[in-house]
Amino acid sequence: MISIGAVLGGLFGAGGIGLYISKRFIIEPIREYRDIRKQISRDLVDYANLIANPGIDDSQRIQEAEKAFRSNASDLKAAADDIPVYSLWSKFRIVPPREEVDEAKQQLIGLSNSLDQGNVVWNDEMRNKLKTIMGL
Repeated sequence: MISIGAVLGGLFGAGGIGLYISKRFIIEPIREYRDIRKQISRDLVDYANLIANPGIDDSQRIQEAEKAFRSNASDLKAAADDIPVYSLWSKFRIVPPREEVDEAKQQLIGLSNSLDQGNVVWNDEMRNKLKTIMGL
């Protein structure tokens, strides 16, 4: 005969394993995505003067911003790819649809490419599109 303690121990053990798995493979990747989203928001503010005035600042700051936006694009794509059953979380609006992540990645790369010699209107359009897609 199985004791009640053994049954309860098994349930708590299984629950603990389930909790660990969901934390490790679902919650942490979504949290990483949200951290990258925050970094993108910070970088849009930090480099707003370069976006609005391409080519006007010193080349070191421009290179720093280019690297930041390109890195954000890579990190965003990698974080989205790391989230299991992405389409499910997208349906619940926890993360944006994958097409929007790809579009955000393109906008970040576009901003990176246009900080040295870009068009102010295009930069503003890319920034606004990015903010809309990312919900910033």
